[in-house]
Amino acid sequence: MLLFYNKLYLKELETLGSELLQLKHSNELWKVLPGITNSIGNLTMHICGNLRHFIGSAIGNTGYIRDREKEFTGSGLTVDELLELIHITKDEVQKSIDGLAPGDLTKTYPLEIGGFKMDYSETLSFLLAHLTYHLGQINYCRRILTSEVNS
Repeated sequence: MLLFYNKLYLKELETLGSELLQLKHSNELWKVLPGITNSIGNLTMHICGNLRHFIGSAIGNTGYIRDREKEFTGSGLTVDELLELIHITKDEVQKSIDGLAPGDLTKTYPLEIGGFKMDYSETLSFLLAHLTYHLGQINYCRRILTSEVNS
Protein backbone atom coordinates (compact mmCIF):
# COMPACT_ATOMS: atom_id res chain seq x y z
CA MET A 1 0.00 0.00 0.00
CA LEU A 2 2.85 2.42 0.75
CA LEU A 3 4.27 1.93 -2.74
CA PHE A 4 0.82 2.63 -4.14
CA TYR A 5 0.59 5.92 -2.22
CA ASN A 6 4.05 6.93 -3.40
CA LYS A 7 3.15 6.20 -7.03
CA LEU A 8 -0.08 8.20 -6.81
CA TYR A 9 1.53 11.22 -5.18
CA LEU A 10 4.41 11.25 -7.65
CA LYS A 11 2.04 10.87 -10.61
CA GLU A 12 -0.17 13.74 -9.48
CA LEU A 13 2.78 16.01 -8.72
CA GLU A 14 4.21 15.28 -12.17
CA THR A 15 0.82 16.21 -13.62
CA LEU A 16 1.00 19.48 -11.66
CA GLY A 17 4.34 20.25 -13.29
CA SER A 18 2.91 19.38 -16.69
CA GLU A 19 0.05 21.84 -16.16
CA LEU A 20 2.54 24.64 -15.47
CA LEU A 21 4.54 23.81 -18.57
CA GLN A 22 1.40 24.17 -20.72
CA LEU A 23 0.97 27.83 -19.84
CA LYS A 24 1.75 29.98 -22.84
CA HIS A 25 2.69 33.20 -21.03
CA SER A 26 4.31 33.75 -17.63
CA ASN A 27 1.62 36.26 -16.60
CA GLU A 28 -0.95 33.42 -16.73
CA LEU A 29 0.68 31.86 -13.68
CA TRP A 30 -0.48 34.63 -11.33
CA LYS A 31 -3.69 35.75 -13.06
CA VAL A 32 -6.86 35.36 -11.00
CA LEU A 33 -9.84 34.69 -13.23
CA PRO A 34 -13.23 36.32 -12.55
CA GLY A 35 -15.18 34.29 -10.01
CA ILE A 36 -12.09 32.28 -9.03
CA THR A 37 -10.27 32.98 -5.78
CA ASN A 38 -6.71 31.81 -6.47
CA SER A 39 -4.16 31.85 -9.27
CA ILE A 40 -2.44 28.76 -10.62
CA GLY A 41 0.77 29.93 -8.93
CA ASN A 42 -0.90 30.25 -5.53
CA LEU A 43 -2.64 26.88 -5.85
CA THR A 44 0.71 25.32 -6.72
CA MET A 45 2.35 26.93 -3.68
CA HIS A 46 -0.58 25.73 -1.53
CA ILE A 47 -0.37 22.14 -2.76
CA CYS A 48 3.36 22.04 -2.08
CA GLY A 49 3.07 23.75 1.30
CA ASN A 50 0.30 21.41 2.38
CA LEU A 51 2.21 18.26 1.42
CA ARG A 52 5.51 19.48 2.79
CA HIS A 53 3.79 20.24 6.11
CA PHE A 54 1.50 17.24 6.55
CA ILE A 55 3.75 14.61 4.96
CA GLY A 56 7.29 16.00 4.83
CA SER A 57 7.38 17.59 8.26
CA ALA A 58 4.85 15.53 10.22
CA ILE A 59 5.87 12.13 8.83
CA GLY A 60 9.39 12.64 7.49
CA ASN A 61 10.63 15.11 10.10
CA THR A 62 12.02 17.41 7.40
CA GLY A 63 11.81 20.48 9.62
CA TYR A 64 9.72 22.33 7.02
CA ILE A 65 7.92 25.33 8.55
CA ARG A 66 4.72 26.17 6.73
CA ASP A 67 3.64 29.72 5.88
CA ARG A 68 0.07 29.04 4.76
CA GLU A 69 -0.75 32.73 4.32
CA LYS A 70 2.13 33.17 1.87
CA GLU A 71 0.81 30.21 -0.16
CA PHE A 72 -2.20 32.37 -1.02
CA THR A 73 -0.64 35.85 -1.07
CA GLY A 74 2.81 35.20 -2.54
CA SER A 75 3.52 35.85 -6.20
CA GLY A 76 6.27 36.46 -8.67
CA LEU A 77 7.84 33.02 -8.79
CA THR A 78 8.64 31.78 -12.28
CA VAL A 79 7.48 28.50 -13.75
CA ASP A 80 10.99 27.15 -13.24
CA GLU A 81 10.98 28.16 -9.58
CA LEU A 82 7.60 26.48 -9.06
CA LEU A 83 8.83 23.36 -10.87
CA GLU A 84 11.76 23.27 -8.44
CA LEU A 85 9.30 23.59 -5.54
CA ILE A 86 7.32 20.65 -6.96
CA HIS A 87 10.55 18.66 -7.27
CA ILE A 88 11.43 19.34 -3.63
CA THR A 89 7.90 18.37 -2.59
CA LYS A 90 8.05 15.11 -4.57
CA ASP A 91 11.36 14.24 -2.94
CA GLU A 92 10.10 14.98 0.58
CA VAL A 93 6.83 13.07 0.04
CA GLN A 94 8.62 10.04 -1.40
CA LYS A 95 11.24 9.88 1.36
CA SER A 96 8.61 10.41 4.07
CA ILE A 97 6.33 7.67 2.80
CA ASP A 98 9.33 5.37 2.22
CA GLY A 99 10.16 5.85 5.91
CA LEU A 100 6.86 4.35 7.00
CA ALA A 101 6.40 0.66 7.74
CA PRO A 102 3.22 -1.08 6.54
CA GLY A 103 2.05 -1.38 10.15
CA ASP A 104 2.23 2.39 10.55
CA LEU A 105 -0.78 2.89 8.29
CA THR A 106 -3.19 1.88 11.06
CA LYS A 107 -1.52 4.04 13.70
CA THR A 108 -2.99 7.41 14.63
CA TYR A 109 -1.51 10.27 12.60
CA PRO A 110 -0.08 12.92 15.01
CA LEU A 111 -1.97 15.97 13.69
CA GLU A 112 -5.64 16.79 13.32
CA ILE A 113 -6.68 17.72 9.80
CA GLY A 114 -9.95 19.54 9.31
CA GLY A 115 -10.84 18.89 12.93
CA PHE A 116 -10.43 15.13 12.60
CA LYS A 117 -8.00 12.60 14.02
CA MET A 118 -7.22 9.92 11.46
CA ASP A 119 -4.82 7.05 11.01
CA TYR A 120 -1.93 7.37 8.56
CA SER A 121 -3.78 5.61 5.74
CA GLU A 122 -6.80 7.87 6.09
CA THR A 123 -4.53 10.91 6.25
CA LEU A 124 -2.60 9.95 3.12
CA SER A 125 -5.91 9.35 1.31
CA PHE A 126 -7.35 12.67 2.54
CA LEU A 127 -4.23 14.59 1.46
CA LEU A 128 -4.26 12.89 -1.93
CA ALA A 129 -7.90 13.93 -2.42
CA HIS A 130 -6.94 17.51 -1.46
CA LEU A 131 -4.10 17.45 -4.01
CA THR A 132 -6.31 16.17 -6.82
CA TYR A 133 -9.06 18.68 -5.98
CA HIS A 134 -6.67 21.59 -6.43
CA LEU A 135 -5.05 19.96 -9.45
CA GLY A 136 -8.49 19.92 -11.08
CA GLN A 137 -8.85 23.63 -10.32
CA ILE A 138 -5.46 24.29 -11.89
CA ASN A 139 -6.38 22.29 -14.98
CA TYR A 140 -9.64 24.22 -15.35
CA CYS A 141 -7.92 27.61 -14.99
CA ARG A 142 -5.10 26.61 -17.31
CA ARG A 143 -7.54 25.55 -20.04
CA ILE A 144 -9.40 28.86 -19.77
CA LEU A 145 -6.17 30.88 -19.78
CA THR A 146 -4.78 29.02 -22.79
CA SER A 147 -8.17 28.93 -24.58
CA GLU A 148 -8.32 25.14 -24.44
CA VAL A 149 -11.72 24.93 -22.77
CA ASN A 150 -12.75 21.96 -24.90
CA SER A 151 -9.72 19.84 -23.94
